[in-house]
Amino acid sequence: ENIAAAEVEACLTAHDRVKQVAVIAAPDEVREEEIMACVVAKAPEDIVDQAGQTQLANDLFDWCYERIAYFKAPGWVLFLDSLPLGTSAKVQKIHIFPEGTDPREQDGAIDLRARKKQKIRSA
Repeated sequence: ENIAAAEVEACLTAHDRVKQVAVIAAPDEVREEEIMACVVAKAPEDIVDQAGQTQLANDLFDWCYERIAYFKAPGWVLFLDSLPLGTSAKVQKIHIFPEGTDPREQDGAIDLRARKKQKIRSA
């Protein structure tokens, strides 16, 4: 499916715990690419541990799943302290990760693909 990152970003940005977000394509063995949401939380102190991050990642997945087409919900979430901005204050996605880096292998990357598959099966 062709997915517009801007649509997913708009959905996630509307969540009251999200300060900033960038949606990128992460490699996927089955679908070639999977949606990854790189998120800056409004209250980073709420997600200092893995349990807090996982809970918010699941909340964000459910938020998207309820508001946009199911296949547009992110399969991966990564919480970051900040996103790189250009001179116009627009997120520079090309600078989020060094070239050649697999974003799925970043510390703290949360894999939601099993949750996504389960939601699709139960729909």
